[in-house]
Amino acid sequence: MELPPTHWSWLLAIRRPSAEKEAALTSLVEAYGLPVYLFIRQKGFDHWEAEDLAQGFFAKHLVSEGAFHRADPARGRFRNFLLTCLCNYLADHAKKKDQGPHVEIVSSIEKVVKAHSSVLRQRSEAPESVFRRAWFRGVLERALSAYERECREKGNQIHFELLRDCIIRPCLDDAPRPAREELARRYNLTEKQVSNRLLAARHAYQRLIRAELMRYTSSAAELRSEERALSSVIKYLDDLKAGPGG
Repeated sequence: MELPPTHWSWLLAIRRPSAEKEAALTSLVEAYGLPVYLFIRQKGFDHWEAEDLAQGFFAKHLVSEGAFHRADPARGRFRNFLLTCLCNYLADHAKKKDQGPHVEIVSSIEKVVKAHSSVLRQRSEAPESVFRRAWFRGVLERALSAYERECREKGNQIHFELLRDCIIRPCLDDAPRPAREELARRYNLTEKQVSNRLLAARHAYQRLIRAELMRYTSSAAELRSEERALSSVIKYLDDLKAGPGG
């Protein structure tokens, strides 16, 4: 079976004991480490148990036990395949004690969890919903990081800060949205200039979100489906359309 590039190819790469394997495993942990950890937490495990189980899932279940042999891109989203693997792994764990910490990725898991401590809140959600919400949050954050790099290279840092403070923080962290007048004073701009810069930032951010989602989809139809799912889970579309202070 020929796997398409990006996410499915990560599973192909971790078969090989090489730098390519290490890079693929790191990519998997960066993209899915937090969703996996939160899913396990929502199943009732404490922080340390969840970290250890997450380590075991990536280092043992996916690598040593070769869960990728069951991967079939034609059967749906990679995210759903990974979630099925995780459920199977936890079911196996309930039957027999796992082998303990898996040190090769412990630092990666801890880094991911600590970097996203603001979303480690227990909510009355199904574990599957928590997994999906955390994954889409990661999509938004990676697109934001890409936009920050883009703005830094072009000398448009104000565009990034407007997007972050007016849309991203209110959307993801429930932060208050600054009023247009406040932003104009802060950046020594007119309100019209604030609106124009924010409009350009929204368009660029939407482009980068789409590019990020394309890394995890195998067709145009799947991409459209993921965009709809992102809209429903994060409810970001209304924020992207709304102006500052709106």
